Amino acid sequence: MSERGPILINAVSQVFGGGVVVAQNLTAKMAELRPDDRLILVSSLDEVAEFSYPENVEVCYLPALLSRPNRWYYEQRHLPAVIAERGARAILNLGGFACARAKVPQLGVWQNPHIYTPTPIAQPLGLRLYAAIQRVVARLSLSKNVQNIFLTEASITDARSWWPMDEIAHTVINNGVDRGRIVKRNARPSAERDNTVLSIGHLYYHKNYEAMIDAIACYRDRYGDDLELEIVGSRWDEAYSKSLDQRIIDRKVGDLVTLSGTATAEEVASKLDRAGVYLITSRLETFGLTTLEAMGSGLPVVVADASCLPEVAGDAALYCDPNDPNDIAEKLHRVLSDPSLQADLRERGFARVEEFSWDRAAERYWEEIDRAIRGGLD
Repeated sequence: MSERGPILINAVSQVFGGGVVVAQNLTAKMAELRPDDRLILVSSLDEVAEFSYPENVEVCYLPALLSRPNRWYYEQRHLPAVIAERGARAILNLGGFACARAKVPQLGVWQNPHIYTPTPIAQPLGLRLYAAIQRVVARLSLSKNVQNIFLTEASITDARSWWPMDEIAHTVINNGVDRGRIVKRNARPSAERDNTVLSIGHLYYHKNYEAMIDAIACYRDRYGDDLELEIVGSRWDEAYSKSLDQRIIDRKVGDLVTLSGTATAEEVASKLDRAGVYLITSRLETFGLTTLEAMGSGLPVVVADASCLPEVAGDAALYCDPNDPNDIAEKLHRVLSDPSLQADLRERGFARVEEFSWDRAAERYWEEIDRAIRGGLD
């Protein structure tokens, strides 16, 4: 194995959702592609730390950093010493934010620009202040990083709303899909699936779940009450979660809509295998990995014509207006009532997933890391 210094992957902010998937799969694939290079993965989550990595990955598991204050203090106060002691050649910050005192090249991966982008729904004061502070710190980090990696072109467009991106080094690297786990061409056929709409994602404002709830009420009024909606995800924001609870009551769809909370990977796979259609009504996404996971599970997908979703889903989805519950209901009915459309979307989905590879993503990350170390970035 090479005696060159390691690459440090800072994943302490990857504590749930798509960030966990990225930390696991990207680290493993980067190590596999370059077995003579050492990687140090710093993680605060057991799910990331205990993932199966090649031997050239050293995992530094720090569960005390799950809380934001501890995480930020560690990154700014202790991480520079770790970098110096281990002779790291570069840092890949999966949370985007740079370590101010680090002396080696840093690359930031901006997976969550929704934190900095306002939504049409009124947010609590605390969340608005948090976002304002994050925007200031993000601007400093964008300049500190020698390269800033976004997951889609749409995310860069969102970033331009706040920062002069023409003056900031940036590039796009799409996420990949774990084909061995996700793509199931032998998945349950549509005719054997439940008449259930499934959506997976934590209860954030930008997910626009209120439109889904309203769409189910519209569907009931126009087509009958044979369609159920299940939303799988943690109640990350309690105020927003309670507003959804009340909306379900107000729309009188308590027997049709379920907020089922968090689920294990096995439970999610089972739900994807049984559901009839997958739905995303988000106003804002950085990548929308669950779109591809649903496609790989043989599900026809209805997604919002917004943010990066058309960029990721391509011609393999049916698009809806996320601001029009009637349109969402009509698109759901169209899919569920048309077996030929279901079959077409299913095959298009399988083909679309094949375009997103962790091998390709890892190669691109290594290219950017190598350029950063050489000082080849403008």
